[in-house]
Amino acid sequence: MNKTVSVLLWVLTLTVSYAFIQEFSIYTEPLYQGDGLTLKTNHPDLSNFAPLTFGSEKSMCLRGFWGTYDGINYTGTRNTRGPTWNTRLCFNSRWESRTIKSIRHLGPSDSTVPSISLYEAANMVGRELIVDGPAITNLLFRPASFFTTAHSNWTLFSGDNFSGNASCFISTAEYHELPTLNSSFVIGSVLRGCIGRRIDTYIYAEDFNKDNIQY
Repeated sequence: MNKTVSVLLWVLTLTVSYAFIQEFSIYTEPLYQGDGLTLKTNHPDLSNFAPLTFGSEKSMCLRGFWGTYDGINYTGTRNTRGPTWNTRLCFNSRWESRTIKSIRHLGPSDSTVPSISLYEAANMVGRELIVDGPAITNLLFRPASFFTTAHSNWTLFSGDNFSGNASCFISTAEYHELPTLNSSFVIGSVLRGCIGRRIDTYIYAEDFNKDNIQY
């Protein structure tokens, strides 16, 4: 085999094996037995998943970080399952008292992809804008919360087209969630990374107080 082709296949193999796809499974019996339902994509309306529905399950398994909502289209109250990035977490559980009408994984399907996800309401509720490229501007809504993956750092600008105050969010883990942004903290555009540009404020994830963000 051509040496160049061999090296290319080796690199592709490494890339594929490193991917970590988020998934959520529920089962009709304890210990992950019986009929099962596995989700790997977001579902804004779970009403068509009968007869196996959230609330009838007796056990579940998950990978990644998932949000369940008591309203369709990811509205209402969000409850969290996860995170588990490098393993498949399984446990016996029932949600008999909960109404779950929509579910989604936070961030991209592959949680090893550096990204920031912006949400129109606090606590990762409502519309979601996943940024897994180098930049975005002219946002469709004003973010009220955000979520990052893969140890990625981001420069958050208060204005469109990378203008205004520039805040560098510095990640220290596989993921970070900031469920409530102070009303004075405006995100108008985003760039991945913080090196090589003017920064007005540094936001360190480990110092984050999720009950009172002052940035």
